[in-house]
Amino acid sequence: MSRKRIALGDQVIDRHVLVGEGGAKGEEELLGPYGRVVPVAGKTTELSNHVERLCGEHGIRIVERKARGGWARKRDRTISVRPVKTERTYIIALHEIGHLIGSHRGGRRLEQEAAAWDFVIERSIVPLSPASYAFMLRCLESYLHRATFSRRAMVIPEKGHRFWATYAEIGRRAADGTGWTSGPAEGAVRRDPPGRPC
Repeated sequence: MSRKRIALGDQVIDRHVLVGEGGAKGEEELLGPYGRVVPVAGKTTELSNHVERLCGEHGIRIVERKARGGWARKRDRTISVRPVKTERTYIIALHEIGHLIGSHRGGRRLEQEAAAWDFVIERSIVPLSPASYAFMLRCLESYLHRATFSRRAMVIPEKGHRFWATYAEIGRRAADGTGWTSGPAEGAVRRDPPGRPC
């Protein structure tokens, strides 16, 4: 195995080239900043590398978690997410990064959530599936539900606020694909089974 150091943004990482029998080169791999080996080939590794690169460029620390969901802490520029292996874990990771570096991150809670989903839509390197948009919509709906029945002061934005434009756009994109049985019209029913909200 030969070892080389390469720069990725302002971050230096180790690059390993595995040498098989007879000196034939095998799969090239990157050793991420936290000691994880990230393969270079494939869609999921492309998504994972995108998240790692964004975090490296902006000085964001990643804490891996086993549970669903994620969180972002602005104070020490840290996100906690599951390893990026699917489109769902990719958009969750981008969403948490959006809380730290996206635009409109200083507003109220619902505004911050919508702005973080806007960041996902703007910065995704792959076209997102209707299921991803349906997931984003469920997340926003869960926050609206919490704000409606919360004793805490979660404020629902007034009509005309950019939150509602984001909410409508995500809903439209979810309805355009296979996420609805009868389209976005009145009485439409989602196909994906009810799951845990964000």
